[in-house]
Amino acid sequence: FSSSAARLLSTRSVTAIDPTPAVIAIAKAYQRSDPALSEPKLRYLNCAIEDLPLPRLSNNPAASTAADIITLFEVLEHINSPAQFLQTTIPHLQPGGWLIGSTIARSPVSFLTTKVIAEAPIIGVVPPGTHDWNKYINPDELANWFEKDGGGGKWGSMRTQGVIYLPGLGWRWGREAYGNYFFGIQRMQ
Repeated sequence: FSSSAARLLSTRSVTAIDPTPAVIAIAKAYQRSDPALSEPKLRYLNCAIEDLPLPRLSNNPAASTAADIITLFEVLEHINSPAQFLQTTIPHLQPGGWLIGSTIARSPVSFLTTKVIAEAPIIGVVPPGTHDWNKYINPDELANWFEKDGGGGKWGSMRTQGVIYLPGLGWRWGREAYGNYFFGIQRMQ
């Protein structure tokens, strides 16, 4: 995703972080194959968001070092304390900016698709133990956190869109409560 975002003409810069060295090594190898993705347009950091210095916020967006958009794709369902993680992430987002991500709802369908099928030794889409169904977050739980706690910030209404993978057909729009879903929410202040 970071490579695609960096290719957009309207993008000033993209910083992608991951705490896994192997993931960053693969991303940097791909980056070297495309001169349009060189620094400072696209920068990869091998760290967790907790390791980043807090940004400088400003009413003038050009003077701020906070992000206009933060993406969390397939992250929250692997975090032991999503609320604490989000509270750590929010200071890095400029007021008016968007937090966009994807995660998995806790449902019988998601258990079947992610634990039984995707982690099955025969199919082997992901290694066994990749997912913990108890860490999955239903859309209403995530929306309630932003509404009630919100990490000290004010937020707009959370928008969601479910997706489902159909073997042989690929990804299709689905219902948020069944499994994977995308979410987006704007930080008002």
